[in-house]
Amino acid sequence: MSVRISRKLAEYVHDTSFEDLSDSVVRYTKFCLFDWIGVTLGGSTEEAGVILFDAVCEMGGKEQATILGKGVKTNILFAALVNGCMSHALDYDDTHVGSSIHPSVCLAPAVIAVGEFMHSSGKDLITAFALGFEISTRIGAAIGLSHYEHGWHATATIGRFGAAAGAAKLLGLSPDEIVNAFGLSGTQIGGLRQVFGTMSKPFHAGKAAMDGALSALLAKRGFDSSQQIFEGQFGIGNVYSSNPDFPTLTKNLGAKYQILNVAFKPYASALGTHPIIEAILDIKKKKI
Repeated sequence: MSVRISRKLAEYVHDTSFEDLSDSVVRYTKFCLFDWIGVTLGGSTEEAGVILFDAVCEMGGKEQATILGKGVKTNILFAALVNGCMSHALDYDDTHVGSSIHPSVCLAPAVIAVGEFMHSSGKDLITAFALGFEISTRIGAAIGLSHYEHGWHATATIGRFGAAAGAAKLLGLSPDEIVNAFGLSGTQIGGLRQVFGTMSKPFHAGKAAMDGALSALLAKRGFDSSQQIFEGQFGIGNVYSSNPDFPTLTKNLGAKYQILNVAFKPYASALGTHPIIEAILDIKKKKI
């Protein structure tokens, strides 16, 4: 029997070290993290984040990780939830066109929270982020546009896999445990485009970050799941896509990094509006 996709991805996450990353990958990872911090602080006063923050403060939690811009610590999961929501609140977050997702708003909150709790080094954080970015964008590309067109918010549905991979790397999960983390992420998929234009859209990013971190934390404790969450009969490829491209998940894995194709937004709005904004600015400049 051929090696299952989850196993290949899990072994890649487990075996890859900081030394395996090129200078360009490290550089772009830093760009993504700095960009994420900026958009999170920018979104920290938006109403969705304020409401979540108030709810989290009322519920309480162990002081394990920081909520950005608030001077407050809470548990890993709540920190990932609030930071993820705030970072997507302005629609100013980075984009990966090939996968149709905003990878960092789901990934960064999870690895930042887990990394703070684990007292991880900068190199460990960079490695976890780069690997999580690679996992989520490959899954997004493999699932294809039919997933989004059917009504799913791909950032939320796909982003939790990157969060799980990054958190798993920082927690030191074994390949078997990472496979279970992927399965747990897949069975928690959620996020509908019907809620676009409401506070629920940025909530998606926070929930994906939270679910990804939870998947890794549970897997570390022996919580099991499907070994074929991607290509199985009822896995995400066949359930959430009309034409899944499974080879894309592992082709050139570790050789070509998708983070080098990340795009940073010059305007705080959905990427599809940027050509229109540029056209209007060009018209104003030329006084047409």
